[in-house]
Amino acid sequence: STWISGVSGFWDVAANWAGGFIPGADNDVVIDQAGDLTVTVRTTSPTRTFTVRSLFSNENIAVTGSTLTLIDDSVINGRLTVSGGVLSIGTQLDTGALTVSSGTVSGGRLIASGSSNLMTGGTLSDLRLMLGSRFNASGGTLSNVTLSKQGSSIGAGQVQIRDGGDMRIVGALTLDNAEVTL
Repeated sequence: STWISGVSGFWDVAANWAGGFIPGADNDVVIDQAGDLTVTVRTTSPTRTFTVRSLFSNENIAVTGSTLTLIDDSVINGRLTVSGGVLSIGTQLDTGALTVSSGTVSGGRLIASGSSNLMTGGTLSDLRLMLGSRFNASGGTLSNVTLSKQGSSIGAGQVQIRDGGDMRIVGALTLDNAEVTL
């Protein structure tokens, strides 16, 4: 399934997709338009779960509500922003940059290789977080997470808890060539 809209929009609007169908579990999704746009997975009524086989996006993806499940390896070359809802990673998700302020990201490997990775709230759960640059945190929860260094750039594999930050650890936190600075 291919995103055909030339502007930012909502995942759950069929007119934004080739053929007028919202992608499903049998679909490999491609989002690649000229310019800088954001595709938003928002809260729907009734609440829906959007499941796709894979996602390749050169654009920004925002999860603000509902659930987006990625079954196979996926890539978001833009910024991934999670401010509500759930992002479920089946195997691996590579992202250019990551911001988490609310909601949950769970499962698989999450590779944040870009700069400006930030967590102010929300939950990272049952996953391996591979950091290609410093991950600045001032809040949120890490639940059964393995932190790993990705690459050799300055700040790779480092989590910096900001002054006055409140990062909650639930279950195991494993450091694999990574470090946490309080």
